[in-house]
Amino acid sequence: MVIIETHSMHEDIDDFLMEKDVPMSEGLKGANEEVPKIGMEFDSEERAYEYYNRYARGVGFGIRRDSTTHRKDKTISRRALVFSNQGNYRKHIRGSPMKRCLHARTVCEAKLVIKLVSDDSKYSIVEFVEKHNHVLTCPGQVHLLRSQRNIETAQARLIENMRDAGISQKNIFVYFSVESGGSQILNFTQMDCNNHIQRRRRQDVLKKGDVEHLLEYFLEKQKDNPYFFYAIEMDEPGQLCNYFWTDAKCMMDYSFFGDVLIFDTTFGTNGYDKPFAPFVGKNNHGPTTLFGCALLLDGSTDSFVLLFKTFLNAMNGKHPQTIFTDQATPIMNAINLVFPNTHHRLCLCHIFELAAKHLSHVFASSEFFSKDFKKCIYENETKDEFESMWKSCFKNTS
Repeated sequence: MVIIETHSMHEDIDDFLMEKDVPMSEGLKGANEEVPKIGMEFDSEERAYEYYNRYARGVGFGIRRDSTTHRKDKTISRRALVFSNQGNYRKHIRGSPMKRCLHARTVCEAKLVIKLVSDDSKYSIVEFVEKHNHVLTCPGQVHLLRSQRNIETAQARLIENMRDAGISQKNIFVYFSVESGGSQILNFTQMDCNNHIQRRRRQDVLKKGDVEHLLEYFLEKQKDNPYFFYAIEMDEPGQLCNYFWTDAKCMMDYSFFGDVLIFDTTFGTNGYDKPFAPFVGKNNHGPTTLFGCALLLDGSTDSFVLLFKTFLNAMNGKHPQTIFTDQATPIMNAINLVFPNTHHRLCLCHIFELAAKHLSHVFASSEFFSKDFKKCIYENETKDEFESMWKSCFKNTS
């Protein structure tokens, strides 16, 4: 069974930034780029776009490619570059959406039009409108506009090398911010950096040949056991990224003991840095029982939603009555979507770890608090017993 899912990320924040902008007189008037002039020439359409984008950054607005004319050989003969929010909203055929987006479209005539010069295959500016009819983005926020965010090839290579060396995504972005003189000067955001690393992980998720070995293993297991179930998710470029598998014994155990499900993603695989997520429970004698396993590319809500739906499909649609997980927002969101009638609880071990982290000063100040806290967490069976011991616990500490 193969599941194909297409991921698409769009961060349309230009509309939001327009509401946070400043009057036109406060924009930066092209500190590093001269004002475009009719007749200026460029070696390619891309060069012209880069030039106008740099000019737009200095002034305080984003740009996008608009109308285009092609020759018979598909070469661009004319291109218009306009303000990113230029245009009018058109009413959708299905009517107004339930959740209305921020309307920041404006009929701004600011644009730069280039045309291919036949003689020397260069592009020349044939029209330039400088005036804007809207507020401009302040210097501290112009770097967030979509057209101003682009990771260059050299930067991408350095990001990948730093990640391979074990440097965290946060520290990678901090390094680039310091090197450039501040995040507001950098040409990409923390999210852009994270997304690039995720795309790289999608491409290098398994070493060469390992995909074939994994598929061969699944097929061999299915030959030995026709009830062996596996599912593979692919992303947009066709890269394998998420895997789930289970067998007949696991499915039978779930049919008997699947009222309570434990889902834990705190495990990891050393070779590929991918979260390993087992579905486990308890049988009637107490030992842990395995219901299925998954290897995930990332911890996004979409990945967990697809995984939980695949799990339900393998288990004939049986929903657990209670599911225990760690405190991760994407998992909580996915449970609300896929298991709306299931009671969601946090594992006690994770609760204790978080408490030890956030109450470290209390643990350090009292030699009895740790023992009392463990009793409070692990030795109560009713709500009243817990609340009584909880009050007693902090009363003794104070």
